[in-house]
Amino acid sequence: MKNMKIFKSATLCVLLALCFSGLDAQNVIKQSKLSATTIGTKQVYKVSATQLKNGTNVVKMDSGDRFELVLRKGTITSMKRIDRGGITVNIPMSTAGPAIDGNGYSCNGIFCRCEGDLDCNDMFSGDDCGCCTGICVETLSGESYCICFQ
Repeated sequence: MKNMKIFKSATLCVLLALCFSGLDAQNVIKQSKLSATTIGTKQVYKVSATQLKNGTNVVKMDSGDRFELVLRKGTITSMKRIDRGGITVNIPMSTAGPAIDGNGYSCNGIFCRCEGDLDCNDMFSGDDCGCCTGICVETLSGESYCICFQ
């Protein structure tokens, strides 16, 4: 009887381990760990490649907003912002499509996004970013994405 209980317990542990082994552990990055700079009148926070881990990365801002980035093999595969009220905005990972006024960034009425230093400097220096704060993310593969909210 004792052996049967041990076998059932061991089996349950193995099943639970298998069920949860595919889940990503979250890598939490607080705003205080980000480097900050001012571009134009915008405060821009940078998440460096060394802070990111494969899987889900959660950047927690002091405002209560958070950004969730999924990194797979050095590439950001998805990114979203969740504001302190729980409203989620998915952020596409490519600026494909027409640029605004000839600039290499795009805006959709909710947020603006860019890729690369030159285009991102243009975006933050212009009037399209309505908010005063932006976030940029760099990956080990050299990709750089920035967003701001209008």
